[in-house]
Amino acid sequence: MAPETTANLPRHIGIIMDGNGRWARKRLLPRYGGHSMGAKTFQKIAEYCSSIGIEYVTAYAFSTENWKRPPKEVATIMRLMKQYLSFLGDLSVFDEEMRTTMLELEKESSTCTGMHLNIAVNYGGRDEILRAVKQISQKVSQGELTQEEITEEVFSRHLYTAGQPDPDL
Repeated sequence: MAPETTANLPRHIGIIMDGNGRWARKRLLPRYGGHSMGAKTFQKIAEYCSSIGIEYVTAYAFSTENWKRPPKEVATIMRLMKQYLSFLGDLSVFDEEMRTTMLELEKESSTCTGMHLNIAVNYGGRDEILRAVKQISQKVSQGELTQEEITEEVFSRHLYTAGQPDPDL
């Protein structure tokens, strides 16, 4: 049931997709079965968030550390991610087919209105900070920005979620 007002709702919800493997193991299922169930559950959560007026949802779905998982598990996660819309992170490590799928999904959804859904893949917080610092330092070295002009707002404009509010839940 949707609330009467969105005044008390967070604008941006961040979800860390964790525990799918443990959930599957508890039920004597393969780890990738847990990821499939997690994706279905996430879809329900995203649809509900959209229906009640949440503006942004970011799901941290595949970290830079997840590449160390067994190949079959990684392949299952990659297959599941092809079903989503907007991707954050370093996409250059994915094969051409996966990158093409991600870009096509983003293009198809670019005219959609309503909730903005981010899927963080090959994402690491330190990697994002390093990327932003490199971009800012390049602007400083090119004379486009002075060290004194670097503020929290400038830093925020160099994050993957530039233009979006920080997650508040």
